[in-house]
Amino acid sequence: VSSTSGGQPIADLPFSASSHPQDSEIRISSTFDISGLGWYGVGFSSTTLQGLFGGQLGILVNRLTSSLEIWISGAGTRVSLQAIPNLTATRNRLDVFYNKSANTVRVQVNGQEPVAGALVDLDTYSFTPTINFAYFQMFNPTAGQSSVEDFWVNGAVIFRDDFERGNSLSWITCATTSPTCIDDGPPIPDPLMD
Repeated sequence: VSSTSGGQPIADLPFSASSHPQDSEIRISSTFDISGLGWYGVGFSSTTLQGLFGGQLGILVNRLTSSLEIWISGAGTRVSLQAIPNLTATRNRLDVFYNKSANTVRVQVNGQEPVAGALVDLDTYSFTPTINFAYFQMFNPTAGQSSVEDFWVNGAVIFRDDFERGNSLSWITCATTSPTCIDDGPPIPDPLMD
């Protein structure tokens, strides 16, 4: 997926935590190219098109500072700021694990947890996210440059590069500058998920 312009495109789709009572942990996984982005974020929201700044739980990878940020209640409270020692200049893998029963979140970048704050207890902040949508968001993407290769929720493929395993019509994109996300080529095999 690439953006046709800059801005802050958001793509989300319905995903309700309550529809998965058998799963004690909800996982978002995504492979992305950070080279053409200011930052890349994934997370959960209670309503559509909220993204990092209006969502419930957001994880942001900042290219400029090589850091990972965990936000709750939109961008209202940053609960973790961590250095990412293994962030690469291009292709990276982000895995977010939200444990519903423990109300905790942990994050891995390229298969490793950041050095500090690997587990965040959201009860410390008296906050439990309402999860009705899963999203990804890009900040200031270079137009036409591939940015998001895949996006998975709970091991189920939402899309894989050209949406061939998902329904691209169920995705919604928006931003103040109204960019759109487009298919930018064939899928790239991912040995971690195949």
